Amino acid sequence: MARPHFSHRFGGALLGLALLASACTTTKQETPSLTGPSELGTSITISVSPDVVTQDGVSQSLVQITARDANGQPLRNVALRAELAVNGVGVDFGTLSARSLVTDANGRASVTFTAPPAPAGVAPTTDVQVVITPLGTDFANATPRFATIHVVPGGTTVPPRGSVTPKFTVTPAAPNDNEQALFDASASTSTTGTIVQWLWNFGDGGTASGEIVPHTFRSAGTFAVTLTVIDSIGASNSITQNVTVGQGALPTATFVVSPTNPVIGQQINFNASQSRPAPGRTIRSFQWDFGDGTSGSGQTTSHAYANNGTFTVLLTVTDDAGRTAVATQSVTVGNGNPTADFTFNPSAPRTGQQVTFDASSTEPAPGRSITSFSWSFGDGGSGTGQTVTHTFTLPAGTQSQTFNVLLTVTDSAGRTNSITKPVTVTQ
Repeated sequence: MARPHFSHRFGGALLGLALLASACTTTKQETPSLTGPSELGTSITISVSPDVVTQDGVSQSLVQITARDANGQPLRNVALRAELAVNGVGVDFGTLSARSLVTDANGRASVTFTAPPAPAGVAPTTDVQVVITPLGTDFANATPRFATIHVVPGGTTVPPRGSVTPKFTVTPAAPNDNEQALFDASASTSTTGTIVQWLWNFGDGGTASGEIVPHTFRSAGTFAVTLTVIDSIGASNSITQNVTVGQGALPTATFVVSPTNPVIGQQINFNASQSRPAPGRTIRSFQWDFGDGTSGSGQTTSHAYANNGTFTVLLTVTDDAGRTAVATQSVTVGNGNPTADFTFNPSAPRTGQQVTFDASSTEPAPGRSITSFSWSFGDGGSGTGQTVTHTFTLPAGTQSQTFNVLLTVTDSAGRTNSITKPVTVTQ
């Protein structure tokens, strides 16, 4: 009988189905009991009974689906879609009693598969996958689950499924994301022949074949890994184990800023060379956000601010596994004016006594120098220079008087600053 064929494929998970189906076209295969991730940590299991039906147009198999939450409690009102596939390709080889399903109060839903009519000539055993896809907002939950029904012509003998015992180990037992894990099925056994195929479905869309295979999970979480083994006479069996993948170590981001008190227009150096990757990893990128709407990249970089103020600089480092870390620092940018200051001696001068004024404590902005010092002594007198002297004279009969001494400094960029200090003179 010709099989209606459709080009629709149900996703990466059915590529593994195609491998499994092509390996077992004339023999019975154990129905996998699948558990996988779903909305908020739910699990979906699917089973068929019986898993071998005769291709006679009337034989039936009951497909049962159970949804449970992370605590093992039944989940009701989970929407499911049921479809059929052969060799990983959607095809109506037989019929389903329903295509759209919803779990009941016990977290269960069921659908009946009816075998197709007998073919006109001799036909091989056909492995039909009943594909169940949960419908929801979680992307991982949309991965199809399946169970296999062996459709056999009359008189076909299928090897007993109990003759094959699949087993596997994972090293390390709890790998981190982006860390290679080794899956070893060498402990699997068969009493009816020699194991010739090991088919893996890692629960994250990845598949493989072989007795010992490596696999790397790209994200943290719990993944239902299914191993199906097939022996030399076609007997097969499957086992599913949950593998918990942890969050790997993150890199460490840090940086230094020089100079620490920059001014407008001054080039500031940012150095992230002290950032460190996790063991076994390397840092691939350094991304900078300077807090003023501009950005940069590289382990070291430089930037000049056009305005004064305090800016939050953000560094993001990314390693070769895609993990990131961030570090922030506040950078205060001055307006670039010098800081005027002076001392005088004696600190309590008398009338007619010479007073020395010293402006050597004045500070220019970084990268600049003071080019002039201008003094006004508050009594009409003035002077220039970093160090000057002046004599105050009090009028007759005046016991004391306070004079406000003003210093104005100018730097090499033409920026100025002033300071005033009182000087009290007595008779």
